[in-house]
Parts: sequence; structure tokens; C-alpha cells
Amino acid sequence: MIPFIADLRERAARTNKKIALPEGHDVRTIRAAAEIVETGLARPVVLGKAAEVEAAAKEAGVSLSSIPTLDPTTSEKAQSYAQLWFQRRKHKGMTYEMAREMVSDPLLWGDLMVLAGDADGCVCGADTSSADVVRTAIQVLGVAEGSALISSLFLMVL
Repeated sequence: MIPFIADLRERAARTNKKIALPEGHDVRTIRAAAEIVETGLARPVVLGKAAEVEAAAKEAGVSLSSIPTLDPTTSEKAQSYAQLWFQRRKHKGMTYEMAREMVSDPLLWGDLMVLAGDADGCVCGADTSSADVVRTAIQVLGVAEGSALISSLFLMVL
């Protein structure tokens, strides 16, 4: 293994962070979650509609028994996340009803998990454009004070 990647894996495993994975409908996300659990790199939570996540797991040949999943459309936290989202965006004309409808989106939910302290990070981009990923993160989490640039990163290990 490339030393840089080995170092990243070792550091990730030591920190034991909870990571939201919003693209639960994607087979690659399910496979990644299974590997993350198996290797102890982090504590993943796969987000998505239950039927879509189960279908992707079946296609991937992966059991979800050891992989936490969460369906934003049925979660008991929907109201509190909607309130959180409404508070962040009401200055832009968002109503609570709009926020309540929007929080069922797994990408938005993943970033709201981070904002609420229910996850340490959110990783996506397998099936979502970088523009959508970064835009949602900025809207939900904001930009660090004093930061002038925004960047994203793709790291492919073949």
C-alpha cells in the first residue's frame, strides 16, 4: 500500500469518527461502508430511503447487519433537523414547511448531522456533483471565518 494512504487509514482508524454517507442508493457507497466497518476506519452511517439502500446492498452482495443505516424520510429527528435548517436559511426566505420537506434529502441530512453534532463528517460525491456537494456544505456548515477559498478533493486509489 502507498505510504500516504496507509498513514491516512491508520489516522482514521485511531480517531474512530462517525461519518455520514448520503449516497446509500449507490452500490459503491454500500461496498465502501462495508469495508469501512470491516477495517475499523470509521463508524459509517449510510443514508437513504430504506428500500433503495436495501436494493443497493443486495446488488452489492453486502449484508447491512453490521452497517448502520438511516432513512431521513422516516427518522424521528426530521423535525429537529427541519428546525435547524429553517434557522440557517430563514434569512433567505425559507419557511419551516419548506425546510421540513427539504430535510428528506440525504445529502442535506448528512451535513445537518454534522451541524447538529450527530456525525463528525459527511463524505459523498460518487453519484453527486462536486458543485452540489460543496454548495450544500457551504449552506449548512458555512465557511470558516477568515477563509477566502473553498476547495474539494478527489483521491482515487486504484
